[in-house]
Amino acid sequence: MLQASALLTFATGGATVVAELGREMKTPGRTIPLAIVGGTIFAALLYVLIAIPAAGVLPIAEVAGQPLSVVAQSFMPHGMWLFFILGGAVLAVIGTMNAQLLWGSKSILAAVDDGWFPAKLGTVSKRFGTPHYLIGILYLVGIVPALFHISITVIASAASVMGQLMFMIVVFASLRMRYLHPETARTAPFKIGLKLHWVLTVLGAGVLVYQTYLLSSHLTSDVVTAIGVWLAVGALCGAVRSPRSRRSWPPGPPPRRPPSASMPTSRTRWNPRPSSFHPRFPRSTT
Repeated sequence: MLQASALLTFATGGATVVAELGREMKTPGRTIPLAIVGGTIFAALLYVLIAIPAAGVLPIAEVAGQPLSVVAQSFMPHGMWLFFILGGAVLAVIGTMNAQLLWGSKSILAAVDDGWFPAKLGTVSKRFGTPHYLIGILYLVGIVPALFHISITVIASAASVMGQLMFMIVVFASLRMRYLHPETARTAPFKIGLKLHWVLTVLGAGVLVYQTYLLSSHLTSDVVTAIGVWLAVGALCGAVRSPRSRRSWPPGPPPRRPPSASMPTSRTRWNPRPSSFHPRFPRSTT
């Protein structure tokens, strides 16, 4: 059950990736916590409501380890059952793809602006207002498992392992920022006490380490090697680009990007305050 809970972090990532859009929000300090807490509660209730008929319509012996389609077939007309299967699959794929296109490139764009990647990589299409190079790279990364016929279970476990490692960095970074930028912590709309922050950091890191162990124990040696190579390449890129990163720049405003790298599209209204939203995209007006 604990391993299944760890695997669900892959399926419930929508409650956390909303933070990737923080620099495009009017009030991210208020909106992000509400979205994370509200989205998680809503998803949990939805899972429970779906699980009730899944486990209550037929005997447990007939539905244990079976998909929801087995229960649906027992009381739905054939035509409606087919629509349920196909419609659910199409909705899931389209929803996931749109979400990935929405948030998947945001943190990489921020890294480009901070100098961790070449500026060319973050070029935004003047016609569509999208980072086409990054989206293309993410597409290629995503299609590789399908080309090599890797099991969806292995993909989910590997993605969850990488997610745990990413969350560890975020957990420790949130605590470290309290000491590096105390003025930001004091004026943040969403606040927690220092002691509680330490407790949550230690507990969160412990849970993440244990979940990583549970998920990685069932990965094949090839997948573990691929994850290791991926992390090594990332570390090497970080070491090479570190002298060009924003933290290595002298005091004062950061060097300005070439106009072609940060020019807004004709559909957007550009606001020159990069601290309030991502400089490549406008703030939401909704």
